[in-house]
Amino acid sequence: MLAKTLPRLALGALSLALLAFFTWVMFRIIWPYTSGRTDIDFLLTKQHIIHLLHYRGAFYLHIFPALLVLAAGLTQFSGVILRRMPGLHRWVGRVYAFSILLVCGPAGMLMAWYANGGPLAQSSFLVLSGLWWWCTWVAWRAIRGAGDIRRQSPGFLRRYDFRDLAGRESLAGVLDRARALRT
Repeated sequence: MLAKTLPRLALGALSLALLAFFTWVMFRIIWPYTSGRTDIDFLLTKQHIIHLLHYRGAFYLHIFPALLVLAAGLTQFSGVILRRMPGLHRWVGRVYAFSILLVCGPAGMLMAWYANGGPLAQSSFLVLSGLWWWCTWVAWRAIRGAGDIRRQSPGFLRRYDFRDLAGRESLAGVLDRARALRT
């Protein structure tokens, strides 16, 4: 029994450690933007459109909640928190879903129209944003409508994976393996 439990615990701990690490990395990437300056990092490639208030608003509405969305994974993918603190899991899950459905997803779709790389990149980011939003919506409806946890979990894992396609390190493979070991 211990031989089966120990690898599961180790993989779960590794998964959470990686998620915490990438949340820290995202914090370090996002922090310079708190100054409000428009001549730093990624925004240097957007000098021709940064004066557009709708783009600038979408940019900040997209990146700042992204940190919360990443950090939410620490509670959403932890079996220990799910079992011992289901109220915290549900509360953070709501914040997570509403952040994506009402803020990050729509802001990402608006930003997609201005993506670097021309029409192919723009359409790719638009599809990515749409899939990101749709998977979150399907997962949210599954858990809120019918309490269907089996249908809800893959939706949120896919949503995490779609988010990672936009250039961040993919954690979905690690999370999928951790989830498979848990069941």
